[in-house]
Amino acid sequence: MKILAMETSTARTEVVLIEGATVGFAEHVEAPRRETGPLFSLLDDAVALGGRPDRVVVGVGPGSYNGIRAGIATAEALGMGFAVPVVGVCSLRGYGFPDHAEFAVVGDARSQQFYFARIRDGELIEGPILLTPAEAVLRVGELPVTGPAPLPEFPQLVPAFPSAARLAEVARTLDPADHPPEPLYLKPAHITPKSPKA
Repeated sequence: MKILAMETSTARTEVVLIEGATVGFAEHVEAPRRETGPLFSLLDDAVALGGRPDRVVVGVGPGSYNGIRAGIATAEALGMGFAVPVVGVCSLRGYGFPDHAEFAVVGDARSQQFYFARIRDGELIEGPILLTPAEAVLRVGELPVTGPAPLPEFPQLVPAFPSAARLAEVARTLDPADHPPEPLYLKPAHITPKSPKA
């Protein structure tokens, strides 16, 4: 099965094309929250190199509201265009931690909140949930911890980004009907209200 996977929930956009155990394309770029151009460039390159996928996979968050929306909309468009299933996977399952089967993922959810998840052998065993900083410190305890950016509350945090290749591997055996590409938001999106006309 040829899988085209993308991960756009953080400041790093990544696209991979995997067929069986062979990685035919794997590239990432730093992508500010509002820029989707790099995603389309990577996808163009992946499809030009590897051709039509059998399945499209997208990380559905938690993370950047704009990044998640852009990734899901693009994945759905590709799925329709190629007439292939689209699978949504929690982006936190894309994290790994060398030499540790179990670890925590923590990220800044703003407004004095962190998102938290516990991963064991690639499986999400707790979360993702929103916690206060104090709750997150208690929940992490002695676990190794990773996430997309350093956090003062977690001096032991090893910064990393979720891997589109890991998401592709997770999605290989998932039923698309049970894992639609729906955004995993832990709180309502913050939308700036329209200013009144002068």
